[in-house]
Amino acid sequence: MLKTELTFFVARDGNDSWSGMLAAPNAQASDGPLATLAAARNAVRKLKHSQALDRPVTVMVREGKHYLNHPLVLASKDGGSRDCPITYTAYPNETPILSGGRRITSWKPYKGSIVRSEISQAQGGKWTFRQLFLNGERMIRARTPNHVPNNPLYGGWAFVEAPVEDNESHAFRYQANTFERGWAKPQQAEVHLTNGMGVTDILKIQEIDRPRHTITLTDRVKDHSAMPYASYPNHHRAVGAGYRFYVANVVEELDQPGEWCLDTEEGVLYFWPPVPSLNDAEVVAPVLDCLIDLRGVSHVQISGFTFTETRCAGDNMHREGHEGYGAMLPTGGKTYVGEALHAWNTTHCHIENNRFVAVGGNGIYMEGANARNVIRHNEIRHAGAIGICLIGSQYSNTKMMRRHPIYNALTDNHIHHCGFFDKYAPGIFLGLSQSNVVANNLLEHLPHHAINLGNSGFGRNIVEYNEIRHVCLETADKGAINTWMEDPYGHVERQAPRAGHVIRYNIIVDLETRILDQNGDLVESDPPNDSFGIYL
Repeated sequence: MLKTELTFFVARDGNDSWSGMLAAPNAQASDGPLATLAAARNAVRKLKHSQALDRPVTVMVREGKHYLNHPLVLASKDGGSRDCPITYTAYPNETPILSGGRRITSWKPYKGSIVRSEISQAQGGKWTFRQLFLNGERMIRARTPNHVPNNPLYGGWAFVEAPVEDNESHAFRYQANTFERGWAKPQQAEVHLTNGMGVTDILKIQEIDRPRHTITLTDRVKDHSAMPYASYPNHHRAVGAGYRFYVANVVEELDQPGEWCLDTEEGVLYFWPPVPSLNDAEVVAPVLDCLIDLRGVSHVQISGFTFTETRCAGDNMHREGHEGYGAMLPTGGKTYVGEALHAWNTTHCHIENNRFVAVGGNGIYMEGANARNVIRHNEIRHAGAIGICLIGSQYSNTKMMRRHPIYNALTDNHIHHCGFFDKYAPGIFLGLSQSNVVANNLLEHLPHHAINLGNSGFGRNIVEYNEIRHVCLETADKGAINTWMEDPYGHVERQAPRAGHVIRYNIIVDLETRILDQNGDLVESDPPNDSFGIYL
């Protein structure tokens, strides 16, 4: 017979030298909860090392914001068993927040309502970030044209007039009178570009020539629609008419409340607070690009947490080394955006009843031989890229062993307003994978696909009973549920029966079929802009 479960506690007023067996400090302040998740993990390790695990173990985390100095890594030795699982969860009726950020203090007046804080760690570009938070809310990076709160998707864009030269993919000519102010440090700025089709990119400025109305970028603009996909890093597209853009991180454009700008040359953060005073406010800049990392672990449950304030660490929405990306192949020379929760070769793990809020990269990223895991009842909103991803490869390089997700269930999740930085990102992406179920999810307000089944041509995934609304809003060509599957160049070697996906019983409504014209208006395109409910 199993013994009663053993519980450790973690709290903001805890101490890592205490036992962790009490939910609150005792009257003598000699014992109480632990202070960090890492200490709780180590306590569970010590327990398992001293005796065979004969009962379930639970780590309960008390309310408040827990700033992580490093990702919580749970390796194979940190797992449980079917009868004795290990659970990391919220204390009953409390909502602990896991933050990947660091508080910014020591503000000094700059100009008008703008304040500044010197950050030595950011000097020379050693620490960069695209997000800043005030009391948990994402602020707007100083930009031109300005963000339009009542029209955030289609307002606030400038438009490319023409390429500087034919087929030029790293410079463009913008319309006259686009910029009203001069910039002392244009190389600090980034251009956010999209053409409404297969292009979405964020690139730094190398040079701006105002008399000629041209911007030269530090790299070429990537083209998601280039074929063949395997040669994709060598495919780029001319930046011409049909592109829209805005320029971010320019201190001279910091002209309204809620905006901020980071000068990485001098290591100074500028901010116009939308509140009267920062004395009682919490300003946070992201440091970590991952909060929890599950590596080869089994029978672990993660539940009840809010994941937030992580970095957008790069520009590739996918990790390298897998198959089935299709047009979303990682671009050579660029780095990966990161994810709030990473899973590699996990089995029988549950990720449920969590919230992923304004994370900089992907929400949940499962790569490799993840089997029989359950991801359910999570809310993922305003993520920088993908909500949930499952991806792998057929075999390892050295052994003929499966290296892709199989028999996982993604159910009853609410994924919305993702793709904040990468407008080509779907709500759910399955690369090379097999026999997974995507069911009963609500996906809405997404820039591109709601669900993308990749280009694997390998095995069967089941997509059913999902509700999809208001997707395909910003980039094309597009479908609410998309599966490339054509693979005309044979990039994925098929050594297994091609069972084919099953797509059934889904509700799909309110897809956007129009495009944004040069005046910033949504118009019907000619030829019609492809937008499908189910896109094969």
